[in-house]
Amino acid sequence: MQFDRVGIDILDWIRRVLFWRSHRQVKQKPYEILKIERLWRGILKLVKRDTPRAVRTWIFTPFPIPENGLNTVSRQNIKDYHICLGHLLPLVGDNRAPVTPPSGSMRHRPTHRVMVLEASRYLTSDGSYASSTLFSCDYSFARRDGSRDRWAIAVVDELAKIVGNGGIQDVDWHMEIELSRKRFLDVDYYPCERPEPAVAQQPAQQ
Repeated sequence: MQFDRVGIDILDWIRRVLFWRSHRQVKQKPYEILKIERLWRGILKLVKRDTPRAVRTWIFTPFPIPENGLNTVSRQNIKDYHICLGHLLPLVGDNRAPVTPPSGSMRHRPTHRVMVLEASRYLTSDGSYASSTLFSCDYSFARRDGSRDRWAIAVVDELAKIVGNGGIQDVDWHMEIELSRKRFLDVDYYPCERPEPAVAQQPAQQ
């Protein structure tokens, strides 16, 4: 995984989401809810993320499982899952560290990054939170019809339904994305190499 501006923006966005929920210093809500689905394992929300390269973002909040046979669950043990899609194209006037996809032919050059992250739903008393990257990989979703985001969105929407309905820790993210890419891209499909395992992030503080 290339830990460049795409990943940094997403991690910073999660931090702002948590601080906004805790009413700490973030005055403007960092996302807009576009759709909510209640599934048997939890709540799946489609949101509009306020980061420069955001294309599609789903947040899955599992229903809490009571601990030790009790009907309560500690706040620090509740996790959200963020399924984030961002494009890798240059931004006009962006002077920050650029996104540099791996080398390759123009046709096969990655166009988008798919990231799946697990993060605390609430801040701890000292303002920290735990987050880990479950999956991150760059893919090409380009087709000869010229659409930039259409097929990437379709693939991530399918991935979000898998997260909402299945055992998250057992999902083969790359395989699921490749199956969807092959179906949606048709003759424009080419296989993408399986990424290295994602590296867990350390708890963060403001």
